[in-house]
Amino acid sequence: MSARSARSPGSARAQPSNGTIDGVGRSLCRRWKRVPESQVDAEVAFALFCRTPEEGAQEAFSRLAGSVWSAGRPTAGAVPWVRKALANLEQCPPGHQARLLLLLGLLAETSPPPGGADVRGEIRGGLDACLSLLTSYAARPGREDGGISGPVPALLYLLAQFPEEADRILVSTRAVALPEEDRARLERCLARRDADVPALGRVWPTPAGWVLTEEEERRDRAWAAQLDDATAEKFWRKDTRSLLAYSGAKAYGALSVGMSGLSRGTGGEGTATSQSRPEPVGGAAATAVPAGPLGGHADVIRCPACRHRLGEEPTGGVRCSGCGARYSARRGYLDLTRVADGTADVIAANAPLYLPRYESLLRPSFLRVHGINWNDAITVEAEHQYLRDHVRPVGGPVLDLAAGAGSWTRTLARSAGENQVIALDLATDMLDRLRATQPGVLALRGSAVELPFGDASLGAVNCWNALQAMDDPEAAIREVGRCLHPGGTFTVLTFQPARDPVYRHFQAMIEDCLGVRSFDPEALGSSLEAAGMTVRETTAPGAFLLLTAVREG
Repeated sequence: MSARSARSPGSARAQPSNGTIDGVGRSLCRRWKRVPESQVDAEVAFALFCRTPEEGAQEAFSRLAGSVWSAGRPTAGAVPWVRKALANLEQCPPGHQARLLLLLGLLAETSPPPGGADVRGEIRGGLDACLSLLTSYAARPGREDGGISGPVPALLYLLAQFPEEADRILVSTRAVALPEEDRARLERCLARRDADVPALGRVWPTPAGWVLTEEEERRDRAWAAQLDDATAEKFWRKDTRSLLAYSGAKAYGALSVGMSGLSRGTGGEGTATSQSRPEPVGGAAATAVPAGPLGGHADVIRCPACRHRLGEEPTGGVRCSGCGARYSARRGYLDLTRVADGTADVIAANAPLYLPRYESLLRPSFLRVHGINWNDAITVEAEHQYLRDHVRPVGGPVLDLAAGAGSWTRTLARSAGENQVIALDLATDMLDRLRATQPGVLALRGSAVELPFGDASLGAVNCWNALQAMDDPEAAIREVGRCLHPGGTFTVLTFQPARDPVYRHFQAMIEDCLGVRSFDPEALGSSLEAAGMTVRETTAPGAFLLLTAVREG
């Protein structure tokens, strides 16, 4: 808070000009209130927050949040603060209202079961005021944002915490103009599981994005039918937590970094349909992969089991010259995993449902929530440009590690040439898509922790938006270091923990629900150094971590 807004030291409402709570302020408050110091801190932080202009509201909110929420739980001063916040909610400007509502939602979500001070019960008792605020805000004239700016995202996050009040909430929100993706997310968070309509694992970031075809419905029901009730309930609860995390992160992202049109809910979270396949690299006349399953890279590709050379066989597969292991070539790529499709191949089982929704729904939503990219500061074009600027192969071909459907493979092929790029992934459906769009690029099915390449044989490696999803990223980094030629580059897009503790809470929930992680930049740099690489460039907007490392000689 600015010095000009502070009252005189002799005033009963005196506060330091920098907005901190000093010993004098605590002493005065204890004299007025005769309450515990933890409650005084919350009371003073609330007063400071309410008097702070919008340009300083985010910093004041951080202080306020720290006084009532710490170590993932409400503090001792949370209950009286909740009462004060609910009583004064309508007196605050929209930006302050949104932050208070988000904090109320956070307290409700993380409140322990009733026993002592029932924070959640206090908030539930004030839902009428919250519902009234939602309907009054939505009814204001001149709004062109679809109902998802101001306090509305925070209100939706707060209301989603109370499935026991589902009927009252849904009746109150029925006449409110909400984007379909936001409404569907709220309704799912408030719903009870129906064994006859499983919809498990097919709701994030919004159920509106998961309108399944008849074939997809059939597959989904067949999978769900194999689950016992306890497992199905576990999936349901995890799905709910993932939606709550997305809703909270979206509300906080709107306040902390702002939102683009897509992130607001005017697109980018809606119904995903099968995407049109991009044109092959170089157009319809793209060159074919050189004859044979090794695609002209026999000097580079090795047996993942013993690292001996592979020889092509008349049957179309390859055989290891060392251990004698055979690997099949089918569907246009060499399979170096010896893992068959089926129940053991979880990735292959899930890919048919995820693939049509990956580029249009799942990937942009994940980047927003995990990278704090609600303002779309990192665009797809910026990602492609980073690769064009930083991938510098030396002494061998470029490997696109965990290539997926090949979006980044395409950029690498245009820069280095199709015959100098190898794409590797574990998901068969992803590789099928990649082969269909880029027939001139050699595709391999393989594991990141057992790279099927010789020592120092690769000129560059790219691992884009994948390291955080690997079971053993340390092992993958060691393998990259082993295979990379001295002077070759290793480009990475991944994520770091959010510095803001409130946002970190939502990010950690996403990590737990989606099975991903974030990396401390220094620790990741140490892992790269241990693998023989040195970080030469780092870009870290929001919670992104884009880096380029070089293999030392």
